[in-house]
This record gives sequence, structure tokens and C-alpha cells, in this order.
Amino acid sequence: MPFATDSFDLIISNMVLEHVADLELTVREFDRVLKSGGVMRHHFPSRAVLREGHIGIPLAHRLPRGRLRTGYTRALRTIGLGTQRDLPPREWTRRSLDWVDRYCLYRPYREIARTFAAFEIQAREADYCRFRARAPLLRRMLSRGARVQTVLLRRLAFMALEMRRRQTPDASLQVRSRSARVHSHCACSPSSSETSGS
Repeated sequence: MPFATDSFDLIISNMVLEHVADLELTVREFDRVLKSGGVMRHHFPSRAVLREGHIGIPLAHRLPRGRLRTGYTRALRTIGLGTQRDLPPREWTRRSLDWVDRYCLYRPYREIARTFAAFEIQAREADYCRFRARAPLLRRMLSRGARVQTVLLRRLAFMALEMRRRQTPDASLQVRSRSARVHSHCACSPSSSETSGS
């Protein structure tokens, strides 16, 4: 990252980390640029999510590549599921699955926690649900059942994680290379121009 060490009090990513190939390098760079006492907030799906959110097809990211997944995805697209339905189902399925395979990495939570081992991780899904709820009654209802909200959001959409560096002498990842670079793919779903080949 083209930033000096200890540059930021707060780092936020929203639907980015599932597109990052080298998560360990990315975390080392987060650690380098985050100030002492700084906070990170990351929203991204793990492998536990049931619906592939970029193309809107349940389990498309978990089924093995091949004819079964292609037929399943095409069938659900044909009956009306899926996002950006501006192409015929066959072509939409081919391009959408190719995009997921090339640009999305759904990691198990255990692997994610291990990669962020230098940080204390707190689940913030319930906070996110309350923040997004507009009706006062719904907000009051969401003030209870944080564990249920966490499980549901992680299964249906994504994780909302807050992280702070662990306060131990060896907690820092000790990688302070200013020349380290982070390369990640775009964190957006395929646009119409991408799926239409223009």
C-alpha cells in the first residue's frame, strides 16, 4: 500500500476481502499502516455463506465446477433468480460462473481467524442489523438475539468484523516493508459491460 507506517486510526473494507488473492500480505499491510490503538471494520463473506451474493445464486460458489453446477445455476436463472439478468440464461450462466471462479475466494472462518491472528476479532453483525433497520420497532426487536443475527447474517450475506491489534509484545506481525504491495481484484459484481463483452 502506498501509505506510510502508522497512517490510519481506522481501516474499513466493504465486500473487498473475498476478492483478495494474498490475504496474508494484505493483513500484514493493514498491520503496518494501522496506528497503535487503531480499529478495523471488515464486511465480507466467508465460505459459510449460502447465497453467492455477486450473482445471486444460492450455493453457486460451493458446488464443484462442472455440468451439475452449470445446469443448476442456469435453471435458477431461468426461473428468475440471479442479478443483472440482461443476457440469455445460457450466456449469463457461463459468464457469471467464470467471474465468480476468477475473482472470488470464499475462505473458511478458521482460516480467516488464523490469518488475522494478531488481532482481536469481535462479531458486529447485530450492530450492523440495528444500523440498517429503519423502523424504531424493528430496532428494538433487534436489540435482542445478537447470536441469532450473527449466524443468520453470516449464512445469508456476510460477516461484519471489528478488529483491534492484540496488546502483547509479539502481537504485531512485524512486517513493516514499505515496498510491500497489495494487489486485489475489483470488489464489484460484474457490470453489464463486463458480462456483455464490451
